[in-house]
Amino acid sequence: MKQSWIFTYIPAILWMIVIFCFSAQSAADSTTLSDFFTRLFFGEVLEKLTVLVRKSAHVLEYLVLGVMIYLPTNRLLRRKISIPLSIAVCACYAGTDEFHQLFIEGRACRGTDVLIDTLGAALGVLLCFFVTTLLHKRRRKGSTSEKKMRE
Repeated sequence: MKQSWIFTYIPAILWMIVIFCFSAQSAADSTTLSDFFTRLFFGEVLEKLTVLVRKSAHVLEYLVLGVMIYLPTNRLLRRKISIPLSIAVCACYAGTDEFHQLFIEGRACRGTDVLIDTLGAALGVLLCFFVTTLLHKRRRKGSTSEKKMRE
């Protein structure tokens, strides 16, 4: 039985839930988590490093989401459509995620965070596009050289 296309989006949906849970943290909890990672990687908490860690987390979260949206979308649609569509889906989710933060204690809705999230998603989509393109070219090149060897 052929796998339904909807099941290919389950990893992306689960990742969206993870992002939602991070966004549902109060500002104090979110700061504690950011400070933990800042200490882990840099040894001490400096205000500028905390901001860098927080914004890097946005990029990384949405880079992963971009990959998870792009891979199944690219299997269903042409690349000319799947690339901008995947980025648009992630941008829309980033917007709703920021809106959601309006209702969380100490959090705010920031347009700059939507832009940073969208940048992360675009990086993930483009990275995935380039990797899949390279793999596809190598496979074609490998199958061409195998045919020549057989002849």
